[in-house]
Amino acid sequence: MYESLIVMLSGIIVYGVVYQFYVKWFDKNVIQTDPTRQTPAHMFMDGVEFFPSNRYVMLGWHWKSIAALGPVTGPALAIIWGWLPGFLWILIGNSLMGWLHDYNAMVSSVRNEGASLGPMTYQLIGSRARKVLVWFLGFYTILIFAAFLGALAPILINKSATTGAYAFGGPAALVSFFIMSLVGIGAGFAVFKAKVNVLVVTAISLALVAASIYLVQVVAGASINAAFNAAIPDPLTQQDVVLGAMLLFSFLGAILPLWAFAMPINYLGFYVAYFVIAGILGSSFVVPQTFQAPAFTTWAAPLVLGAGQGAFLFSFPLWPLMFVTIACGACSGWHGLIGSSLSSKQLDNESDAHFVGGGSMLLEGILGLTAVVAVAALPTSLWQGKIYSSLGLYVTGGARYLGNIGLSGSFGIAIMSLMVLVLGLTLTQLALRFARLAISEMVGIRAFKNIYLTSIVASVLTYLLTSSRVTPSGMWGFIWALFGGSNQLLAGVTLLVTTLWLTKLKRPTIFTGLPAIFMIGTTVVALAYTAYATFTIGFTAAGAKVFGTTITSNVQIGSDVAGVIATILTILGLVLAIDGFRAYRHLRVGAPAGPPQIAMPQIAAPTTVVAEDELKVASG
Repeated sequence: MYESLIVMLSGIIVYGVVYQFYVKWFDKNVIQTDPTRQTPAHMFMDGVEFFPSNRYVMLGWHWKSIAALGPVTGPALAIIWGWLPGFLWILIGNSLMGWLHDYNAMVSSVRNEGASLGPMTYQLIGSRARKVLVWFLGFYTILIFAAFLGALAPILINKSATTGAYAFGGPAALVSFFIMSLVGIGAGFAVFKAKVNVLVVTAISLALVAASIYLVQVVAGASINAAFNAAIPDPLTQQDVVLGAMLLFSFLGAILPLWAFAMPINYLGFYVAYFVIAGILGSSFVVPQTFQAPAFTTWAAPLVLGAGQGAFLFSFPLWPLMFVTIACGACSGWHGLIGSSLSSKQLDNESDAHFVGGGSMLLEGILGLTAVVAVAALPTSLWQGKIYSSLGLYVTGGARYLGNIGLSGSFGIAIMSLMVLVLGLTLTQLALRFARLAISEMVGIRAFKNIYLTSIVASVLTYLLTSSRVTPSGMWGFIWALFGGSNQLLAGVTLLVTTLWLTKLKRPTIFTGLPAIFMIGTTVVALAYTAYATFTIGFTAAGAKVFGTTITSNVQIGSDVAGVIATILTILGLVLAIDGFRAYRHLRVGAPAGPPQIAMPQIAAPTTVVAEDELKVASG
C-alpha cells in the first residue's frame, strides 16, 4: 500500500544522504578539489566551447544534457520483471556507481586541461584503445540518435484505436517544443551577450513557455492536430515530416555554438522536466498510489523487441538484461561524454564539480523513480504479456499523477508529451554532434572533416534506421537493446579510464574500480546475449511464431543486422577492457606495455586537445 510514496521518499532520503556524506567526502578527501586552481573554462576561454558559467546554470544545462529518455523508457520496459528490481537498481546503482562515474569523468577532464574521453584513453591506455573507442563511439552515437527519434515518433503520430484522434500530444506537442526552443535561443542571447540577469531571463522565459503550452496544446491543440492530419493524411508521410523536423532541430544543435542553441534550450528544458518531476513527486505524497504491478514477476520475462507490426516478445533474464534496459538513472556512459567533452569546459570553479556532476546524476535518479511509480500504478492489462509503447505508458501514467493534484487531463497529457520531447530532443542534438565527430575520425577522408557533410550523413543513417518507409516493420526495439548495452559498456570503460587516472595519481581506486568491473562484465554478457537472441530470431523461419507473434522477413533481416552490430560492439568492448586492465597492471607493477596495434583507419596521434570536439586532436 502507498508504494509510490515509499519509492519517492526513499529516493529523496537515500540520495540526500549520499550527496551530503559520500559525494562531498569523496570530493574533499579523494579528488581534493581546489577552488583556487584555474579551470579550462578560464585557461582557454574562447566563447564557443570554453567559457565559465554560473554553477546553477551549469546544473540545469548538465542535468538536461544527461537526462533523456533513458530514465523513463528503461523502467517502463523493465516493468516486465516487476517494479522492485528496477527501483533497487536505480536507487543502489546510482548511489554506488552512477554519480561516481559522472563526477570523475568531469573532474578528471578539468584536471587535464579539458581533455575528454578520447585523448585520456590514449594517454592512459594507448593508441589502439583510442582507435577502438572511436569506432565504438561511431556505432554508439548513431544508435542513441536513432533509438530516441524512434521512441519519440509514436508520441507525435500514434492515434487512438477507438477515437481516431492522436493518442498523446500529437504534432501540437512538437510545435510547443519548437516555441520553447525559440524562447531558449532568445534567453541565451540575453544572458551571454546582453548580460541580462539570469534570474530575470529565466523567469520571463518560463512564463512564455507556460503560456505557449497552454495556448498551443490545450487551447489550439485539437485544431493544430486536425489541420496536420487533414493536410497530410498518409501515416508514412506524417512520420517522415515529424522525423524530418526532429532531424533538422538536431542538425542545428550539432553545428551551432553551444551557448547560442543547445545550452539555453537544455537549460529551459530542465525546468519543464522538473515541473513534471515535482508534480509526480508531490502527487505521490498528497495522493499516494498503490501499485498495480507486482513487485517481482519472474527471472526470465518477455521483453518487447521490434516496433510497429514487427514488434514481438522475447524472453530475457533479469541479469544481465535489466541492468542495460535501465541505463540512465542508475549509471550511463552518455554522461561521461557530456561531462568530459562539454561541461568540463564550462565549469567556473573546481569546487562546482561535485555539485554539477554528482548532483545532476542523483537528480536524474529521481527522474527514473518517477517512471517506476508512473508505470507501476497503471493496470497491468496495459503491458503484461503484450506489445506496448513504453514511452506511451510513462506519458499516460504521469498524466494520471498530475490529474490527482488538480491538473486537467488535457493539460496533463500536453505537459507530459512536451516533457518527453524535451528529454529526447535536447539530447539528440548533442548525440548528432558526437556522431559527426566519430564519423569524421572513422572515415579519415578530408571531405568528412566538414561539419555539415558529416552531420547530414549521420542524419541520413538515422532516418534509414528509424523510418517505417525504409524498414516497414521498424527496428526501434533492436536499436534500444543495442543502445542500452553499448551505453552501459561505455560507462564501464569510462569508469576504467578514471580508475587508471586515480591510479596514476596514487589515489584510492576501489570506489571506481569495482563498479568498472561490474559494468564491463555485465554489459559484455548482455551484448553477447542480445546477439544470441537476435540471431535466434533472425534464423527463425518466416511464418513461425515467437511468443504468439508471427515472424516476418523484415523481422528476420532486422534481427540479423542487430546481431551483427551486437557482435561487433561486444568485440570492441572486450578489446577496450583487456587493454585497460593491462594498462592498470602496468601502472601498478610496471609490467610491459600492452599488445601490438591492430590495423584500423589511421588517426593522428594526439598531443593537444582541440576545443571543438571530443575526439579530434591536433598532430604534433
